[in-house]
Amino acid sequence: MQATVAGRTRILVQGDSFHVAPGEALEYRLLSHMTRLFMFSAPGGALADLLGGGERTERHLFTMDSPATAQLQLPQGIESGRSPHLPTAPGGYFLNAGGGDHRAWPDALNSYLARPSNTGGRYFAVNTLAAVQPYIIRHFHRLHTENFICLSGRVWLWVNGQELLLTAGDFLHAPAGTIHSFAIGAHNTQMLGLLTGGVFEKFFDATSEPTITPVYSEGLVDPSTVIAGIKANPDLDLQVVGPPPERTLAPGL
Repeated sequence: MQATVAGRTRILVQGDSFHVAPGEALEYRLLSHMTRLFMFSAPGGALADLLGGGERTERHLFTMDSPATAQLQLPQGIESGRSPHLPTAPGGYFLNAGGGDHRAWPDALNSYLARPSNTGGRYFAVNTLAAVQPYIIRHFHRLHTENFICLSGRVWLWVNGQELLLTAGDFLHAPAGTIHSFAIGAHNTQMLGLLTGGVFEKFFDATSEPTITPVYSEGLVDPSTVIAGIKANPDLDLQVVGPPPERTLAPGL
């Protein structure tokens, strides 16, 4: 985040802090998606006035009010050297955090970090940002291997009858033929999927809708979109073997 306190501007990263004295001006803006800022105001401070109005909301909806002007403007003299957009041809590139080609699922956002067209068809990468949700149907793939990496949050995986919990940094390799399912156990969980070949790219395109939003939000996509996409594309490398598994570990684990 970028903060200006009493006329002095700094770029802050995780763990940094600032103090605003009475009567001093504060200006700040968030420079990356999902930045978190902890603010404390002593009794009688500005936050007390802000929260004293008594207005409440039952839900929070994210909107992209002005997509054409929503791109981050960095402070003068700072060059990111990265892009929020995925190139359409092979070659090296950088992506901003929250960048890529976004595809909306109900309560989740899948972002292509690399499509088969970027890798010569060798693999593609999808970052999933998701809300809490139950297990999906049990299934396996005949033609491709999936690798699951939990970047943050909690990912439950049911693999050949065994239930596993992945937290930040954990990894699971699922070769073709592995019967599996997954569930999301914490809000704002991020899971990186690395899939061999390009055969399963069609699945994500068929079961989701393109979006410019960099986060998931309530009502982003109708849940029927996923099932309709599967039924309309029988050639997907998706072999369903049964209903979603039931949880076997204790709820608190």
